[in-house]
Amino acid sequence: MDASRTSALGKRGRGWLAAGLMALPASFCGAACGSQATDDYQGEVLLTIEGNVNVDTSTDLELKLAFYNRDKSAVKVMAGHVSGEFPAKFRFEVTDPPPDDTLLDVEGEFGMRGELAMGFLVLLPPNHASSIPRLEDLGGLEPCEGEDDDGCRIVEECPLTADGSLDCEQPRQRKYSCSQRPCELFASDGDPALGESPPSTTMSMSTGILVPYCYSTSFFCSSIEECYREYYQCDISQIDNYDRLEQDENMVPYIEDCELIEESGAPLFGISDITSAGAGYVIFYVTEDNPETPFGALKQGYNVIAINPLTPEQWQASTSCLGYDPDSGLDNFDMSCIGDEQSNWSVVDDHSLSIDLGAVPSFVGW
Repeated sequence: MDASRTSALGKRGRGWLAAGLMALPASFCGAACGSQATDDYQGEVLLTIEGNVNVDTSTDLELKLAFYNRDKSAVKVMAGHVSGEFPAKFRFEVTDPPPDDTLLDVEGEFGMRGELAMGFLVLLPPNHASSIPRLEDLGGLEPCEGEDDDGCRIVEECPLTADGSLDCEQPRQRKYSCSQRPCELFASDGDPALGESPPSTTMSMSTGILVPYCYSTSFFCSSIEECYREYYQCDISQIDNYDRLEQDENMVPYIEDCELIEESGAPLFGISDITSAGAGYVIFYVTEDNPETPFGALKQGYNVIAINPLTPEQWQASTSCLGYDPDSGLDNFDMSCIGDEQSNWSVVDDHSLSIDLGAVPSFVGW
């Protein structure tokens, strides 16, 4: 297939609000921590989370709150006060708002007002940096010499800078041993002939929801009104931070399941290296009250949002109305049919949570 391929993962605006977390979770693991405490602090408590973390083994990771910055080049890490016996029973308190450069203007999005920062609970090693860069592939994945395409990959990674360029003076090189796990096609609609002889532009939309499946829809459109769509679910219950969601030349998604076998170059620590976070929850900070949003009633300040499981039928229903103009690509991607009600988001009023440690919610899609 000779078509150019694009993805809705990078589309801003109505897309990231309407379609959920538009990216595959970056990592899954089982981890635990001993008791944690920070120095005494002063200030009004703006966010309190109490509960337990479901874990298996012991590490020295620390619980923090992290927000993507506005240009998605890094996450900014905020210290909180942790008391109790972490992870069995803890209290996590935050006294500061997110940094200014994490606030995104949402004025007019679904009738919302003001600015919003989107973050997540994360576990980090001691003495971590306050800003953790997003690492980008330099030239993408390459086959290893003398190896089958499915057996080996080499990646060179560089930090993404605030202006969108790559800082590649000292790239990190990693060698992986990889295999492919296909995703399951569970439904399709429209004219299959569009998929057999696709237009010059094709695209897909994916969501990672941190419970054990992610979903992907591939679109083949001759116009906004005329599309063939294929709906897939991908098993991500065993995924880790070296794995990724890929698509073949026919827009069929698969999990590239990789194991790190060699590393050289700069000792970089990026977002993809964060090993664990609170699965199924995100933290919204809004500068104004927003009583009617797709996520529920948001109060000024911090709000804890639960990401509820999606069924395949719900994913199909939420993307079956979408289409695009192949002559314009994503510049004319029609999402006007998506309603304001998104059943997989809900505000958690009681911040007593039982948290599963799982994937870092990767918000590079908003």
